[in-house]
Amino acid sequence: LEGDLSRKFVSETVIEEKRKQIQEEWEKVRKPEDPEEAPEEEYDGRSLFERLQEQKDKKQEEWLPFYNPLTNCAIVCFFAFICNLFCT
Repeated sequence: LEGDLSRKFVSETVIEEKRKQIQEEWEKVRKPEDPEEAPEEEYDGRSLFERLQEQKDKKQEEWLPFYNPLTNCAIVCFFAFICNLFCT
């Protein structure tokens, strides 16, 4: 049980090392007009499932016009029309 709890928590040392690494990477790409300190990551309190679901929904919205049966029919009809013009 104790081993399970230790995996869920991160020590302050690990957090500081990560901050230093982020700051070093920031200094490599920072422009003069950018702040000296690396920007903090915004905390997203949603579960992993909720974040992945949001990404999935966005991708489905982007692809929805391509899967619309009326759109597909119009595309097929258009190509059939073009083929009839140039192939016969």
